[in-house]
Amino acid sequence: MSQRSTNEAYCTANASVEYAVFFPDGGDVLLDVAAAAGRALTVRWLDIRQSEWSQGTTIATDTELRLVTPGDADYWAAVIKVAE
Repeated sequence: MSQRSTNEAYCTANASVEYAVFFPDGGDVLLDVAAAAGRALTVRWLDIRQSEWSQGTTIATDTELRLVTPGDADYWAAVIKVAE
């Protein structure tokens, strides 16, 4: 990840398969998805406090994906799955 402030976001990944990013207080980061370049990504957001998932959004990949939490603050998680 880049353009990330200290403690803004945390990521775990199985590159080219899936990524999970946790935001403890909202935020905006660039996620390196070069391992999945040329394949579609599906992004789903989890509002952790409300225990609510968003509908998945499918987008084309490049080498980076900008993730901006749907809310300004609070706990959010993004799950990004790479199309097979």
